[in-house]
Amino acid sequence: MSDALFRENVIELLNGGSAHAKLSKALADLLPANRNKLPENSPYSVWELFEHIRISQKDIYNYIIAPGWKS
Repeated sequence: MSDALFRENVIELLNGGSAHAKLSKALADLLPANRNKLPENSPYSVWELFEHIRISQKDIYNYIIAPGWKS
């Protein structure tokens, strides 16, 4: 994959609208009192999922900018 195509794909993923909803839209109606509640049929709260996304994005960023990065 070319560098330009890779960058284009990363930008598309960060902007949302592909296979995933934009995070801001998905969380728009979330009440603060519900952040730590477990949704029905889910083992994780919204906060736990958000924290997973944050950690994953930091790991991906470090992988991209630091040769030899190990998770």
